[in-house]
Amino acid sequence: MKTAFFLFMSISSILFLIGRLLRLPPSRNIGSIDAIVPAFNEELCVARTIVSLLRNRYIRRVICVDDGSTDRRCRFWSTLPPAPPGSRSCASKIRERAGPS
Repeated sequence: MKTAFFLFMSISSILFLIGRLLRLPPSRNIGSIDAIVPAFNEELCVARTIVSLLRNRYIRRVICVDDGSTDRRCRFWSTLPPAPPGSRSCASKIRERAGPS
């Protein structure tokens, strides 16, 4: 029983190491994704989502779609630190006559 367990663990370890060696390197396309965040009255959680997206190095721009929300989510944009020129920017789009998606 001990021998079978040893062989199983040895084979598993070897397969794990081979898998690590064959893993693809991370993408070099930094700043190549635009994120669109639809939100309707999501003031409490959209702030954390947007900050998390802005910290991601693969995200170039965050676009928040405002569907006529009644919360103060639009004020959050003014509290964000300014993005460096040419790197990341934030925008808010307002669509009339809308509701929850």
